[in-house]
Amino acid sequence: MTCIGTGASVMLAHVLGSDVQTFAATWYTASNDVVFTQPYTRLSQLLSDEANSRIWGAIHYRFDIEGSMVSCAQVANYLFDNYMRPTRE
Repeated sequence: MTCIGTGASVMLAHVLGSDVQTFAATWYTASNDVVFTQPYTRLSQLLSDEANSRIWGAIHYRFDIEGSMVSCAQVANYLFDNYMRPTRE
């Protein structure tokens, strides 16, 4: 999951022109009740919370998450630089 979050964060920052973006993420219950809303000012802040959740949930270790974030950001940068092209209207 951290690789997906890293890739999405890096690609969105490229497409939007910056990591600096103001938005909020909202978590819901299965019955659509709002559990929690967290405001963010950077895409990478949400990525950091997502990555830390894997550690706090005892699913991964810090070194595992950090390695995934570095390598997946490199892949996302490569894909953006070599394959993303603007659409022609």
